[in-house]
Amino acid sequence: MFENMTYENVLENLLRNVPGDVDKREGSIIFDALSPVALELAQIYIDLDIVLNNAFADTAEREYLELRAKERGIVPKEATRAILKMEATYNGDTETVKAGDRFALNDVTYTVIEQMTNDTMETKTVYTFGSQLEINPGEFVPGWWKVECDTEGVEGNKQFGDLIPIETIKDLKIAKLTELLVPGEDLEETEDFRQRYFEEINNEAFGGNRADYKKWVKELDGVGMVKLVRAPESGGTVGLIITDSNNNIPTQELVKKVKEYLDPVENEGLGCGVVPVGHIVDVQGADGKQLSIAVDWRLLNGANSDTVYGKAAKIIKEYLETLNEQWEDTTTLTVNAFQIMAKMSELNEIVDITSLTIDGERAVTLNNNEIFDFNYIVLNGGKY
Repeated sequence: MFENMTYENVLENLLRNVPGDVDKREGSIIFDALSPVALELAQIYIDLDIVLNNAFADTAEREYLELRAKERGIVPKEATRAILKMEATYNGDTETVKAGDRFALNDVTYTVIEQMTNDTMETKTVYTFGSQLEINPGEFVPGWWKVECDTEGVEGNKQFGDLIPIETIKDLKIAKLTELLVPGEDLEETEDFRQRYFEEINNEAFGGNRADYKKWVKELDGVGMVKLVRAPESGGTVGLIITDSNNNIPTQELVKKVKEYLDPVENEGLGCGVVPVGHIVDVQGADGKQLSIAVDWRLLNGANSDTVYGKAAKIIKEYLETLNEQWEDTTTLTVNAFQIMAKMSELNEIVDITSLTIDGERAVTLNNNEIFDFNYIVLNGGKY
């Protein structure tokens, strides 16, 4: 707004108000007197521009964006810690791991939270302690433990494998991380926070409306996107489909966490969660669609085939990730062969692509509850 109020322009304005019979040349008394004043005024205009920008959420720096959002009860999401499943085996039949024990994997450490139970309503068959066991609802699963990463953020989502106990644990044979239950999240980025702020003020959350449900679900750690389904089980029911914070398929642990927060199973419809009395909430995780891609290409002479396959799979995964980001605001997702071909043609090692199909088709459209599973890509029969 004050771009034109530079030192030169301010000084010119000041000198313009000096009578014409006064010497105003550079080095004159009046020039030298007004020059530092103009410099200070120019700096004030710069500061005023900063103040003006920070007065509006659209242009405010983070500190002032947080203050503006706080007026509406909106605060940035803090960094959270990943929750993972650890499987332990022993030189015997006795559990010796306990809550509070700590383990390390490379340079990341983890703390045991609690032993896992069969949290379904049916008897579950699990493989643990070297054999298959029948675990009834509510019973502890031998050797299965929830652990929390000691490091906040997405770093805790990335590593799996054998753990080393920080202190000796009697009869412990092997402990390993096998599954991510609730993803850890980094501190919310400024632009993501700004977007969420505008979403919340432009879609007023009130009385259990659609905006209210989205707000409640997205407040929870580990949740990414959410879709609402109207009355999936007749009147009084609300259906939710969620992804994890990586926009991938959520674990049952995360689905259960959302259900318990909104509408606990043991008191469905009674308003014991955050949803109003009379609302019965059905929470489901998005289903993953695994794609099989067949491509006929001609490679540059001397190009390493395995390297090209790896690079192509990486490009496809990144593209599917961008499509998944649109899932919440679209009815269905569609991937077209020509879009993948265009992105793969950026690889220098590929001379020509004569054909490409996705599950045998030129295009694949997913159902409303499906997202692309990009954990691995099937490319010409191989997994990448």
